[in-house]
Amino acid sequence: HWLTMLGYEMGEFPSNVRVWEKLVHPEDRDRALSLMSQHLDGHTEAYECEHRLRRKDGGWCWVLSRGKVVSRDEAGQPMRIVGTHMDTTKRREAELRIEHMARHDSLTDLPNRTLLLERLDSAVTRSRVEGGAAALLLLDLDRFKTINDTLGHQSGDLMLREVSHR
Repeated sequence: HWLTMLGYEMGEFPSNVRVWEKLVHPEDRDRALSLMSQHLDGHTEAYECEHRLRRKDGGWCWVLSRGKVVSRDEAGQPMRIVGTHMDTTKRREAELRIEHMARHDSLTDLPNRTLLLERLDSAVTRSRVEGGAAALLLLDLDRFKTINDTLGHQSGDLMLREVSHR
């Protein structure tokens, strides 16, 4: 049952669309409700949406919801919908970690060249469109090679981490 997946006890809430709506993350709500509405109104064959739901412990769980109206009344209003809710939290978290790793240095966790170029392009574009200026700060560590050569790469790595932290 989808509520037990979120840590709630059976019977703690009625299992209906109104309860689900209240548990949808505010940033996901408009899209999830719009997709649900389109399906309930008969504009789509089925409902499918990946969104976050509030767990009982207060955290968020990523869920892939799929549903389909299986019966309607004489006026065409939905009477019964069946569906599934699949916890996709681990997959989503892994995707976010991979995305972060692709744009950040593994040693310092600072933005890497890819993210630098994306942000620089965005800043230049924004300053052209909105007016204003953009600035780029370059930090050069004098005699860094000497630290690596005399004290070793571990000391050099430690220094880079400390500088990036500061």
